[in-house]
Amino acid sequence: MEKHLKNMDSIVLSFINKKRFILFFLIFLLFLFFYYKYLFIKYQNQIIQNDYKKNQITFNLKDKVLEEKIQMIGDMQKKIQNIFDFEKDKPSFILKPHRFNKGDVVYAFTLDISSHMEPFQEGIVSKNYALSDNEYLPISIKGGNNKIFFNTKGEFIGISVPNQDPNIIINHIITSNSIFYFFKCQLNLEQSDLSSEKDIDIKNKYYFLLEVDNKKYKIFLNQEGWFLGFYNSSSKIDSKKNFLDYIFDKIALDKCQNNQVNIEKSNLQQKNNLENTKLNYPFDEDIQNLNKITFLIQVGSLMQNKFLSLGSGFIFCVKEIMENNEIFYDYYVLTNRHVLKQASKYSSIKIELFNIYFQQEAEMFGFINNQDVYDDIAILTFRDKNTKKFEEIKTILDKVLPKKKINVYQGEVVYSMGSQITQIKSKKLTFDNFNTLSQDKDLFLKPNIIWGFNLLKKGNIVDYNEKEISFDIQIDSGNSGGPVFNTHGEIIGINKSVIISDYVPDRISQCLNIEHVKQICNRIIELHKKNPIKKFFKILPEDYDYLENELNSFPPFNQNPNFLIKNKNNITITIEELLNYFRNKKIKSIISELIKEEKEIQLNIKLVVMFYKKEQIFSLNPKKEQIKIIYNEQKNNIIFEKKGPNNLNEIKIYNFDDIQLKEQHEPFISLELVYPHESNNDNMEINEKRKFDNLKKIKNSLIFWDQNEEISGNGIVFQKKSLPNNNFLYFVLSTYTNNKNKLLSLIEPIKNIFSNEIEITIFNNDNYQKEKGQINSFLLGRNNLILITFVSSNNYDIIPARSSKNLNLGEEIFFLTNNYNDNYFPQMFKGVVSYKTNDFVLCDSVFDLRNKNKIANPKFNFLYFDNEGNFIGVNNILEESNKLPHNFIKVALLKEKDIFDFLKIYKLKENLTLIFSCLFVLIVIFIVIIYSNYPIKRKF
Repeated sequence: MEKHLKNMDSIVLSFINKKRFILFFLIFLLFLFFYYKYLFIKYQNQIIQNDYKKNQITFNLKDKVLEEKIQMIGDMQKKIQNIFDFEKDKPSFILKPHRFNKGDVVYAFTLDISSHMEPFQEGIVSKNYALSDNEYLPISIKGGNNKIFFNTKGEFIGISVPNQDPNIIINHIITSNSIFYFFKCQLNLEQSDLSSEKDIDIKNKYYFLLEVDNKKYKIFLNQEGWFLGFYNSSSKIDSKKNFLDYIFDKIALDKCQNNQVNIEKSNLQQKNNLENTKLNYPFDEDIQNLNKITFLIQVGSLMQNKFLSLGSGFIFCVKEIMENNEIFYDYYVLTNRHVLKQASKYSSIKIELFNIYFQQEAEMFGFINNQDVYDDIAILTFRDKNTKKFEEIKTILDKVLPKKKINVYQGEVVYSMGSQITQIKSKKLTFDNFNTLSQDKDLFLKPNIIWGFNLLKKGNIVDYNEKEISFDIQIDSGNSGGPVFNTHGEIIGINKSVIISDYVPDRISQCLNIEHVKQICNRIIELHKKNPIKKFFKILPEDYDYLENELNSFPPFNQNPNFLIKNKNNITITIEELLNYFRNKKIKSIISELIKEEKEIQLNIKLVVMFYKKEQIFSLNPKKEQIKIIYNEQKNNIIFEKKGPNNLNEIKIYNFDDIQLKEQHEPFISLELVYPHESNNDNMEINEKRKFDNLKKIKNSLIFWDQNEEISGNGIVFQKKSLPNNNFLYFVLSTYTNNKNKLLSLIEPIKNIFSNEIEITIFNNDNYQKEKGQINSFLLGRNNLILITFVSSNNYDIIPARSSKNLNLGEEIFFLTNNYNDNYFPQMFKGVVSYKTNDFVLCDSVFDLRNKNKIANPKFNFLYFDNEGNFIGVNNILEESNKLPHNFIKVALLKEKDIFDFLKIYKLKENLTLIFSCLFVLIVIFIVIIYSNYPIKRKF
């Protein structure tokens, strides 16, 4: 009994101790909770109130013209949204004809029924369009969505043609001219009673109104929002009638239209308001000049009378020739090799060139016959006797192809020019019974072939290297070989190809850098001199004396002390050229000489394996340091040795087998002399220079990091704190991309608690620094954002954050990503604020996230900035893009709450060691209590 009572006492005591322990444990947890709550609040106030808010930019709109534009776009968007709202009054627009110059800016709104957002975009007119013109008008704009178009005054100018050519990206529109002349002429001819206000018993009531002569007429759209036609209750459809091709009902309609054109011209002249007659000099003059040297190229087989290919090209050189006491002028035209490659299989071909100045038959001059896409260049030639044309073309070439190097930069506005063929099923505009019209749509659809000569497209440079430039214009078939030029009318490249991929941002085009093109042209000309009859040149090992000449023309390798340094400041050498050069030389090395130059100068040496994979080998001072390139034949290695003062040498070794890929991009080495304190934009105007500086600031804002092959991200430094010993603690807001499968991804947040070290690459003083950082978020934030910190003695810039409250519709946005985080390869895209709410904005893009393969790339991460370089936000997760109109991205705006949440997690993780230590002590105490109440019985 006594023993039983003792056991009972022991159990009661144990129960009491457990209760005490649990109570103590709960009190401890409450203490931790309130303690950290206090720390969170204190820490938040310190960072948010004292630091973060100081780093926020409040945008004050001072430009009245810009303010009026923003207000007009907002009002127009609300009107367009009412088209698809049955409870709102339908919008009405004045209808009149317009004229356009190639390159004029236009506004557009996507007619998207599902989202009811009707996002805004900007585009340009791709060809000149007269007041009397009524054919389809091509517009260069991102995406092939159905759109309604306006000029910059807010006047209706057209609507997208249904049944656009699926193989062509340019957007053709039914213009206000064609609708206006149709209304005026059809009404006069038919004398119909067109009561636009009559109720129409139809299922589809999507429409808007166009006003002519104080009368309003309904323009109907189908269930998807595409243009359907006009309504006339008294007209009956006649299926036996040969339906009009677009608006043409020749004879009567043409006569009427000519009369109407003369009336409109007279009215406009009387009002002294002839639209768009003032040219935007000097840019319009540049476009006119480029039109004179750019061609549509048509290649056919003479023997088989067969069309082979269509392309574009431009004159790059002219020469005066004297033969038999008669003067001739030889013109040399650049195009792509692939435009002519198929023709090289035929014994007899016909190459025809067309533009506003010339209609000529051309001959093949030559191309380099290899597989390297960087050499996708061919030269054509033709002869002419017109001296006046020769002098004018020569003057134009001096302007568009200057001898000096043309600098390019990411985000820069560029234009592409090229020709193409488009096939569109025509849309008839006649007034017909609406019910019959909607049921028998195919009756008025007829194939229509449209030839587009030297169409203009506009975009921005995404990225570039010494041989290739990418830009966010999707060129069409037939544009290959056309010029790509900047806002000064200077040609920076030649159209080549379009990137189509599930793995990267695509639909961007690539052109060959004009500096590289000049080098290849010189190569072709040299080979042609050796063998004038031959057209398809192969570069053989014995031809590699060319490389020796290139090296001798480059100051660090030139022995002539009187060599003018600025005559040749960059060269590129393919890996294959270098390999064959060394194999044909007894001495397997080359070394630079110290150069004499008063100004500070720098020699940059880069290795470009693929367009997205490049590495800075060395950056050195060629006045004090030398570069030695050595070939190790036994190991098939190439060795770069930087020889500095006092025999301080650095070495980097690359294996040829690792560098040479089994692809069509031939890896190359770039050597370039730069003057660090001479800006590339010294000759720019103030506004242009400011834009350049802002774009450079945006590009240099990007930091990227990786933890391993699967986990990486891009971010910006948004805050820093001073630490002892002249160090700084930096806070980075970053995207988080995990390429592992979903199951493995679930354990990553837990893993980040214990293993969080990463390597960061960040820009500083024209160089990229490596830093060691830590992931301070073990829980992913909204849109998979995380907080990263790192400590450094370097004083890096902080990126200001733009308040989301004052973003404006139509405002420019730039967005960045670095998809390949094992090396520095930022890509910069441009869009506009297309639609806005308090939480997000839509931004247009050349690529379409709706069509992306989610398995191939689960997340496309971008960081968004305004045109001043202030941070805005990040794009939403990829799955959400399926709910948006095509070619638009949803951008989540950065909020203070996001920063609060990140800092809470950061503070919690910072003290996890203490928390785990306390928990460990509590567990030990609990075990001791249990052990003391249940002593182990031992037998002796």
